Amino acid sequence: MPPERRQRQAQPVLRSPKGHKALQPYSYEPIRDDGYLRYLILDPAKGDEPLSGSLIIKHINEALEFDAVSYVWGKPRRVDKIICDGKSISITASLRDALRRIRLPDTPRNLWADQICINQGDLEERGHQVQLMGKIFLRSSTTLLWLGGAAYSDVKDIQSLVADVNNMVEPDLLGVNRDWEKLPALSLTHPIFEDKRWISFSKMTHCEWFKRVWIVQEAGLSRNPLIIYGSHEFEWDSWNLVLAWVSHRGFSIASDYDIIWNPLHVSRAQIWTESNQVSKSENGADINGRGSEEEWSLPEILHSARYLQATDPRDHVYAFLGHPSATHAVSKELLLIPDYTAKALDVYLDFAVRWSEWANDLSILSYVQHESEGEIKKNPASWVPIWNTKLPMNSISTNISGGFNAGMERTAMPRVLKSSLQVRGVIFDTLDYTSEILREEDLEWRDGVPQDSQTVTLWKNILLHIAASSPGGLFGNQTSFLAKALTPLYCGSLSGYQSDANAHIAAFIMSRIAISKVEISPDLLGFLQAASMGGDPHLVESDCRISYGRRLGISQSAYYALIPPNARKGDLCCIFFGGNTPFIIRPGPAGAGLAGHYQFVGEAYVSGIMEGQIVKRFQRGEFQEQDIILV
Repeated sequence: MPPERRQRQAQPVLRSPKGHKALQPYSYEPIRDDGYLRYLILDPAKGDEPLSGSLIIKHINEALEFDAVSYVWGKPRRVDKIICDGKSISITASLRDALRRIRLPDTPRNLWADQICINQGDLEERGHQVQLMGKIFLRSSTTLLWLGGAAYSDVKDIQSLVADVNNMVEPDLLGVNRDWEKLPALSLTHPIFEDKRWISFSKMTHCEWFKRVWIVQEAGLSRNPLIIYGSHEFEWDSWNLVLAWVSHRGFSIASDYDIIWNPLHVSRAQIWTESNQVSKSENGADINGRGSEEEWSLPEILHSARYLQATDPRDHVYAFLGHPSATHAVSKELLLIPDYTAKALDVYLDFAVRWSEWANDLSILSYVQHESEGEIKKNPASWVPIWNTKLPMNSISTNISGGFNAGMERTAMPRVLKSSLQVRGVIFDTLDYTSEILREEDLEWRDGVPQDSQTVTLWKNILLHIAASSPGGLFGNQTSFLAKALTPLYCGSLSGYQSDANAHIAAFIMSRIAISKVEISPDLLGFLQAASMGGDPHLVESDCRISYGRRLGISQSAYYALIPPNARKGDLCCIFFGGNTPFIIRPGPAGAGLAGHYQFVGEAYVSGIMEGQIVKRFQRGEFQEQDIILV
């Protein structure tokens, strides 16, 4: 590349220790060739002695063994320096502390750290090296996950807790072939639930490192990730087994001690597998090499990373280009080439277009979650997920094991038309009622809810609209009808409690009627009381998390649905052939005057059609197939 296109990184002249001349800023030699990286040979030293070393450019396949450093930049101000080849590079306090902690006292150490090894002032090099980062972390001998400093007492507590939980859980987990769902639950009287060492463990999970978007790939691709926290080092697998146990079997511990986690960390083994690639045969058919239902698609990973932080919104995509499915299994082509001169919304559009073409399915649509009515109009295309929005909603399509099959097995074959997406499907109904947006407090059992509260008003409206749409009226003996109407709140899945599902559902219905103070017939009240014997409404409430942030909707034909927060009366209910779930779309204004053009509102759960029932009715001639163009 022409030298004149390069922008040298401007750095202030820094003063060296007393008695020495001022150090000149380091001038980066450009990296012009694919596959080349710059790594640091860090000089040995101890304690607070100055940092120094040399930068070497080598092809990634020819570089000496090196360790990669995964850390949080922290405050952007560069308050310290490292002397490289006699010149200075400014660094943040966080990297300074990390390098001091991991350097060796008597021998050099080869390291790769992005703040030093990438010329951050050169956008072209930055994009080129970001493209290479997946290979860098795969190539590194060890990835050093620097969480920061910690009190010695906390470190010792965590060290012993990790050992104890591993010894307690590992034998049983091996006995059930590492299937967490089959792992026996401990009695809540077990001493581990009252162990105060969880306080120290909780502090660790709140470290900034766990909140950043880049670290998912850095830890995920590593052959040997090693956590460095204060004075101690933790093997990733041993430490993560504790986090996985808490997330699967220690809910009360997580709640009592405020332990937080992101599933991207807990599910590392399922996310970064080489079999999770997308390729196509010569005739264009999808050959998605997923080895099991446990593996995650790239859009699913980007969705879970919405809650992580990135200084640059483009990194919500670029930080995952090291994932196996971001490289075509046949052509070895990368899904996107990082470009830090492109606008973030254009990066999201390019990703959606490329993924739809590669995967040849509609999975990308399950992750569209518009923050507001205005966002639908402002975004480059309504069907494109905006990955840096942070809405409290999980994807409906991945809410249960095995997913749904509303569009049946017919190949989706979407067509990208510039920024539009053309699909084939059936519009089968129109929304006639939408509730207020459901909040967590609306779906919890509480005594003494004020009658003028938003929760009471919401449930009165929901139950009355269900009654109005019921063929026989809610307030007769229509328990099964009411259960069907409320099924969307938990998307038909009750977390393994199916044997007592009717009792739990009846108890849940009783709790909603009690909250709203809606009058019901004595016959129905007696029936519900008998049916709810042994039922626990809390079990249903816990499964209603999927509905947080969404609305309950009723269509003109009395279909009951869980719908996006921006759905409104008059929106259309449809299925796309090959899609997992139904979807909500809206004619105009972007498609006004254009037949078949619609805005995409989002995915939905609709009772009674999640396993292809609409497709079967279409096959009987009850509906017409049509081209639907999402704009």
